[in-house]
Amino acid sequence: MSEAGGGVASEASPVAGSDADRRATTTASSPHAPEALAARPLVVHFVERARRHPTHVAFRYKDLGIWQEMTWAGYRERVERLALGLSELGVGRGDCVAVMAQPVPEWLYADMALQSLGALTVGIYPTMTPEELRQLLDSCRPLVAITRDGDEVARLNDSGHEGISDVVLIDSSSG
Repeated sequence: MSEAGGGVASEASPVAGSDADRRATTTASSPHAPEALAARPLVVHFVERARRHPTHVAFRYKDLGIWQEMTWAGYRERVERLALGLSELGVGRGDCVAVMAQPVPEWLYADMALQSLGALTVGIYPTMTPEELRQLLDSCRPLVAITRDGDEVARLNDSGHEGISDVVLIDSSSG
C-alpha cells in the first residue's frame, strides 16, 4: 500500500487500507500508532513529512474551478512565511489568533503556522451574528485576526470588539 494510504494491508480485511484495517494492524510499537503520534506536536510530524517528501502532493484544491496541487515543500514554505510574518507582529506561545475565512488552503497555512509558534487558532464561522462574534472575540481576546477580504474586516469592526492589534489579509489567488 502507498504511504498516502497510511495503513498496513491485511489479508483478512475485506477492504485493505480501511480505517478499521489500520486500527487492527497498528501496534503501539509502530511509529504511526496513536500513542506515538500524540507524543509529539503535529507541527513536528508536518516538518518531517515535508522534509522526507518535498515533491509529493500534500493536498489538492480548486482555484477558479480548476484542481491544483500543493506539494509538501510548497505547503511548508507558505507555513514558514506566514509564521515569520505573524512572529514579526508579536504572535507567540499562548496567544490567540482569530481566523475568519472560507475553507481555502490559507486556512491550513494559518493553522499550521500558528501551531509552529505555539499560538492558538480561533476559528470564526462566517455565519456568526455580530453579537456572537463579539462574544467569541471578547472571550478569547485574539491578538491578531487573519481574514480574506474587506467584508470580513468590516464584520470584525462591526462586532464592537477592540482588542485586535493587527489584521492579516490572505490572498487565496496564489495557492
